[in-house]
Amino acid sequence: LVLATAAYLKETGDASILDEPVAYDNEAGTERPLYEHLQRAAGYTLERMGPHGLPLIGHADWNDCLNLNCFSETPGESFQATENREGGVAESVFIAGLFVLAARELAEIARRRGDEASDARHREAAAEMTAVVETHGWDGAWFRRAYDHFGRPVGSVENEEGQIFIEPQGICVMAGIGLRDGEARAGNGDHALDYYLRINPSARESISDTHRCEPFVYAQMIAGPEAATFGEAKNSWLTGTAAWNLVAATQWILGIRAEHDGLRIDPCLPAVWAGFTATRRFRGATYRITVRKAIGVTGRVARLVVDGVPLEGCLAPLPPRLGAELEVEAFVEVGDTA
Repeated sequence: LVLATAAYLKETGDASILDEPVAYDNEAGTERPLYEHLQRAAGYTLERMGPHGLPLIGHADWNDCLNLNCFSETPGESFQATENREGGVAESVFIAGLFVLAARELAEIARRRGDEASDARHREAAAEMTAVVETHGWDGAWFRRAYDHFGRPVGSVENEEGQIFIEPQGICVMAGIGLRDGEARAGNGDHALDYYLRINPSARESISDTHRCEPFVYAQMIAGPEAATFGEAKNSWLTGTAAWNLVAATQWILGIRAEHDGLRIDPCLPAVWAGFTATRRFRGATYRITVRKAIGVTGRVARLVVDGVPLEGCLAPLPPRLGAELEVEAFVEVGDTA
């Protein structure tokens, strides 16, 4: 809820949504401002912490198959219907990373709203959770996934199987934790594009007999080399992968993303690209963007020219009026050569 609201505010600039009355559980008479819902969402996590200081996983977190407090004694019983065992202390590193990301967004919303207490509270909470993840969520070379009912690590080199889960790697890096291992956030354009192309459905058409998935849809996962069906796609149409890859491609590889104060143009391009052009509608205006760099050069945008006016940095300003058309040139600073 926090991330969706933050994205809406950045895209539209319409802060009035924060005062919109929203019911709890669709129950008439319980309406409270959306801003209060955001506060309670963050508070829910902070009120439910485990022995390592990580958020309790409850029945399951984002991965509903990772139900670490559930133990069925009935063959074939659905994990979704199984009750939690008493006394469980399963904790989620994924939720911790998500909380850091959301708490920072909520702090910025609070700052802009003039709510200094909430701003400070959530910035402090984000910093504290970051420290906990670095202490108890880092396994030495990657982020752990969780701790189970008994307090044992999941997604660790200590495990015989399931040593690495991708979810905490992605969300923790998105939250700014451990940037040394996030490719686009870390500025590794060649690796970022390579990863994107590897999981692009159309790029797997040559192995379609093995992949066994439509070439126009993402799968939730692909069977690994130790599986009997190595290379086979699993759970197509049942995943948020397409939406997240749209974000990765447009907002991080191409680097065009909405912010509260303007349109950020901060691409992470492979060395073989000379740049690109794009048209982006933002706040009722049209931004015509040209990114320029030399082939073989890697680096980040150091300056912009917006309608002939040079600007330092990579944040294009908000449009002067509805219907405006802005010409934006972005120049990548000289970095390492490929």
